[in-house]
Amino acid sequence: MSTGYWFRGRLSFASESAIGAARDELEEGGARTSPDNPFRDRELPIVDRVLTLEERGWMPYTCLEIACWVLGTWARHAAQGELLVLYTQDGYGLRIPAGGEDEELEPEEVDALLEQWSHESGTSSAR
Repeated sequence: MSTGYWFRGRLSFASESAIGAARDELEEGGARTSPDNPFRDRELPIVDRVLTLEERGWMPYTCLEIACWVLGTWARHAAQGELLVLYTQDGYGLRIPAGGEDEELEPEEVDALLEQWSHESGTSSAR
């Protein structure tokens, strides 16, 4: 079963070694070999030690769970910023702060973010 998703955010890393540590943890966790990892065949965009992510689409729930694990791994190694993950069809979302633990968003916050992001992107809300 699939759901809509929207990833958005930015993480800053203190050093190249922090980026390397995240890559090593993902490698050890099997991220490169998991067929359900939506990032398996591509690198997330990191420029000048900043990962910026803006992505929207549909994927199976299992892939979205693995994507959240991958994004959480990057966030744990980051010094600043956050990533937001919205399950657009379910009214569910996560805030993944740098160096911290995932925080579940309130349904009202998910709705407000969807409205704001849709307005900014010139598209209709995915819900």
